[in-house]
Amino acid sequence: MKPLGEQTAPKGEYIASPFSTGFIDGYNTMDALASLVFGIIVINAIKSYGAKSKRDIAAACLKTGLIAVGFLAIIYIFVAYIGSMSVNRLGLFDNGGPILSGAAFVLFWFLG
Repeated sequence: MKPLGEQTAPKGEYIASPFSTGFIDGYNTMDALASLVFGIIVINAIKSYGAKSKRDIAAACLKTGLIAVGFLAIIYIFVAYIGSMSVNRLGLFDNGGPILSGAAFVLFWFLG
């Protein structure tokens, strides 16, 4: 809605292999490890709502997993968009933390 600047071209390793570089960088955030722990919580919650058989648990996990994938895809698309539009205003960083906090500050001031 309110871009931070012009979209910039990829830099560094993202020029030659954007998908694999992004995939590896994404897993370096420990999301995969956290998902194992979170998966146990989800399965226990599904069981507490009455799912008894492995088939019922798997079906509920599949449905909730597809919903989560859809919403996470939307979130990550917008995070990538913010990152690509913020280079001219915020500069280059080694990771996304300063970019996200900087963009939040620019767009929402201290509320961000």
